Amino acid sequence: MKQQRTLIILGAVLALVLIIGIAQTALQNQPELEPTPTPNEMVTLFSGWGPNNVFAVNIYEPVAQVGLTVTRNNSDLWELVEFTGMLSQEEGDLVASTMAVFPVLRSLGTIEANRFDEYGLVQNDLTMILSVILKDGTEHSIAVGDLNATSDSFYALVDEDPTLYVVDARPIAYFTTLLRRAYE
Repeated sequence: MKQQRTLIILGAVLALVLIIGIAQTALQNQPELEPTPTPNEMVTLFSGWGPNNVFAVNIYEPVAQVGLTVTRNNSDLWELVEFTGMLSQEEGDLVASTMAVFPVLRSLGTIEANRFDEYGLVQNDLTMILSVILKDGTEHSIAVGDLNATSDSFYALVDEDPTLYVVDARPIAYFTTLLRRAYE
């Protein structure tokens, strides 16, 4: 009887080892699943045009009262209106691309004009005014207000639209760097 019980336990252990071995082999032979990437769709301020449609970009800091204008000449090359020899063609392309794909982090909806000052969006408090003229003559502007509490974004208004946007701070930092370099 003792031998029978030992044989039954030994058989159960062998069956368990066999089942575990089969399961391991089956799991090893399964193709490894890649995580499904979730689409991270970038939202931009403007649509319907790209960098090649840009004719000119004006960058202006109202508080410091400094600005510069990047424009295409008759040969379709970038140049600065106020300064000569300061802008490479790659930088001109980057300015145009930045304006064309200006990233929006989120929209906060429509705000009343009497609340613009809460976001630094009144003339005397603006961080920057960006204007773009397209080759077809269409003009757009971005009024950039205060730095957001997270310091990675700014509040902004676009054209005559009262929708308050939170925009990525990196384009503003890039344009600030261009201005500082021009006026050094």
